[in-house]
Amino acid sequence: HGPFAILGSKYNGDSWDKFRDSLPLSLQHHINGNAVYNVTHPLFLNLLDQLESESDTPYNAIPYDYRISQILVEGMLGVLPEVPPLIIKEYLAENGKELPINTGKFRKWWDMYCEDEKSPIQESHVISNYASTNLSPRHLADETASIIHGAKHYLPWEQSRHAITLVVSDWQEGLSGHLISHIDSSKHPFSKLVVMVPESTSSSDTDSLVHANTSLHVSIEKRSRPDYMDLCTAPIDTEWFMMTNSYHVVAPHVELLFTNDEQRRPVIPFVPADEHNCDNVCRCHDIHESSLRFAPDNDMVIQDFDMLFRTEERDAFCSEWVQRYGEEGDRVHTTGVSTPKEKPLGPTATSYVSYLLMMGLADNLYLFSDSTIFGARDNFLREYSEEEEMAAASGIPVLSSHLLRNRGAGDAKSRQEVKCSRRIQDIQAPSTSFVPQPSISTGTETDTTTTLSPTPAPAPTGFLPGRCESWCHIVPISWHPGDAHPGMCSWWPCG
Repeated sequence: HGPFAILGSKYNGDSWDKFRDSLPLSLQHHINGNAVYNVTHPLFLNLLDQLESESDTPYNAIPYDYRISQILVEGMLGVLPEVPPLIIKEYLAENGKELPINTGKFRKWWDMYCEDEKSPIQESHVISNYASTNLSPRHLADETASIIHGAKHYLPWEQSRHAITLVVSDWQEGLSGHLISHIDSSKHPFSKLVVMVPESTSSSDTDSLVHANTSLHVSIEKRSRPDYMDLCTAPIDTEWFMMTNSYHVVAPHVELLFTNDEQRRPVIPFVPADEHNCDNVCRCHDIHESSLRFAPDNDMVIQDFDMLFRTEERDAFCSEWVQRYGEEGDRVHTTGVSTPKEKPLGPTATSYVSYLLMMGLADNLYLFSDSTIFGARDNFLREYSEEEEMAAASGIPVLSSHLLRNRGAGDAKSRQEVKCSRRIQDIQAPSTSFVPQPSISTGTETDTTTTLSPTPAPAPTGFLPGRCESWCHIVPISWHPGDAHPGMCSWWPCG
């Protein structure tokens, strides 16, 4: 029956890098459905029969390649995929029987086919799986596979086309010096740095920043307006700019992608502004609600740090924003916009995009990419902890030895308050689990009897419909992929 049952590729992209260890083992190691199947191999025939037998069960809603992997992991570990109680209850009510348990059968298959030295589930060096991952030529420079599955190809930044300034918001005198002194070690597109500092910053501190060890031109701007107005008040003389803050450093490789056409539009990741991805996260909800004052049909939330702003459009947007809300956002609270209590929610990347949508310019300037499908890369990495940032928001120096001992001080701002402020960029919930949805949409109806096609893509944010959010737990919650499971190897020899 041949040397393999399934020959294909595991996910080879980088969209899972930040949360791979939190993913189910069966997802990490599953062979993508676009593979070679040996229809004479008894293991494949058994798997095929099993999929067909599950056509009237909730398991049928899982993409078949992922379900095959679940079956094999269940055979190896003896642990069932965790099915939400509501789905079990509905299945029992509709069918008059419990969800079938086949762990013993799957274990026999594992013992019979997967414990040999040569596994019937094999990886191919001809196929490389980048399911729905946004790539530039750099990512494929060392790729030797002949067939690339699922990748979206874009062009990298070109200096001749896009001159870009980096704006750094700073609150602690001199803290941005760390970012500046390390930026030359990064591969980045920035030609200038503009550092926004408090008006009280001393001349010696500004001089030290200007003369920091970097080849870039550095200019210091003392704020004349509140920090949440930095997006609008930063003086920019290049066509484009990005923003970060002094609690971060520039990533080793800043990944800006552009469309492969004459327009060379920047590719901007967004989070869908829906109940699964945004509504339960205070900052995300507030940012989105604020943006609807420009384009009521805007359904995207964009991280400030992910946005490549075009200066001309920034100026027009900020002029409109100030006209509506005042130079310091004094009128924001009177417009019905939901904002943190302590200060207005200033201009954001999401409102900027919403303004462009209102003006009919957004799609001409940018290509927007759903990060829950195609992933996103962090161009700025957190250097100082959220605890340090929270303390700084309460006036405690970031590097003070007093910091951690006073995290719970009564006069310190709460984590929730700071999370809802402009400083911390975490607009996404911390969960990074992934599961396929238990049904697929076919027009106006929901089809729960058709097996889904191969797993379409990684889902980096993990904001999932409530009824299927527990499907991700296929091993004990105290055990993580990479740890040695009791009585088992820490690697998966069957794929």
